[in-house]
Amino acid sequence: MKRVATGAAWLIALLLAALVCWRIVVTGLSDQMAQEHPQQALAWDPANPEALAALARQQLDRKEWSAARQTALRLLQTEPLSQQGFVILSKVAVAEGDVQSAEVLSDIALHRAPHALGPPAWLMVEQLRQGHYAQALDLLDRISRISPGRQGNLYPVLIALADDPGFSDALAERLATSPVWRASLVGSMMSKASSAAVEHLLTSLQRRHALDAAEMGQWIDRLAKEGKWGEAYARWAGELPLSEMTTLRSIHNGGFETDPSGIGFDWRIDKSADVIIDRDRLAGTDGSVALRLRFLGRRTEHIPLHQWLLLAPGSYRLHFRTRAQDLRSDRGLQWEIRCLDGARQIAVSDVVVGSADWQEHGVDFEIPERNCQAQDLSLRNAGSKGPGKILAGTVWFDDVSIDP
Repeated sequence: MKRVATGAAWLIALLLAALVCWRIVVTGLSDQMAQEHPQQALAWDPANPEALAALARQQLDRKEWSAARQTALRLLQTEPLSQQGFVILSKVAVAEGDVQSAEVLSDIALHRAPHALGPPAWLMVEQLRQGHYAQALDLLDRISRISPGRQGNLYPVLIALADDPGFSDALAERLATSPVWRASLVGSMMSKASSAAVEHLLTSLQRRHALDAAEMGQWIDRLAKEGKWGEAYARWAGELPLSEMTTLRSIHNGGFETDPSGIGFDWRIDKSADVIIDRDRLAGTDGSVALRLRFLGRRTEHIPLHQWLLLAPGSYRLHFRTRAQDLRSDRGLQWEIRCLDGARQIAVSDVVVGSADWQEHGVDFEIPERNCQAQDLSLRNAGSKGPGKILAGTVWFDDVSIDP
């Protein structure tokens, strides 16, 4: 009798061990298939949460809203604290247009799945629709933290709203706190928003003393692109220090006494592998500084130095002083003035080449009555194409001015 009992106990133990092993095998197989083949995984383990979540996502992709809802509910029955369950239910509610349920479920999903992108994106759009701008921008902050760079997908919605002064004011208030998405949103607005929206947003930032120099530069460039040269000049001049505003001339900073800002109607100096451009203190300058260009013996098609001008029709004289040290070139360097409206050349100076101490240069020119609202003063390589564009040596410029 004792032997029978012992044998039965061993048999029960073996059966339990076999069941446990079988369960481990089933669970393992189900887990392996969960992501790629959720239906097969569920055939092995009907309560596999990973497989249920994967199946619900597939059903969402196929727009099988009712099936996705049922699968998400099964997932929540199996795993009541599942993050994915509420995310999927919120997406189904959004797809079916059930705004009330979508708002409740998205709010739950926000707390249960803080890294899910869908719920805050939908809630943000809904808050914008209801005019709750501050709350919507809070969600934009959250989205930028969840998935840096993905917030740009929502910019078209913000740009479409930017014509509303109420939204622009709320947006300026948030931008003044320097969120991480400020530069990318302002850049998108500069290229895609209406002129009125850009003006309202940036003047709102200006009132808050929160408009930075780069954004002002973008604004002026956009006005110039639209042909609003007078407004562009006024915006630029209005930001100058009082000491510079009282001494505004046809050419700004012609003595290079301050660092060129690259903004508006100041000197613009771009990066180049062919020439080094900087300010240099040396004897013989009218003030204490001159602009120095050091050419590196390379082919230089374009010299990255120019300034926009806003000259009225009439007769003028361009004047400048130069110093050169072993400046080797096919034909030398020249200042050139072109009309920005039609790109036609209206003035070109004599050339600078070789070695010479400080010399005076000048050229007379005429601004025509039509198609020359704004102009561009630039330094050009007068050499012919190919090897004729090779430049080496150093040149300094000072006292660049234009007088009637």
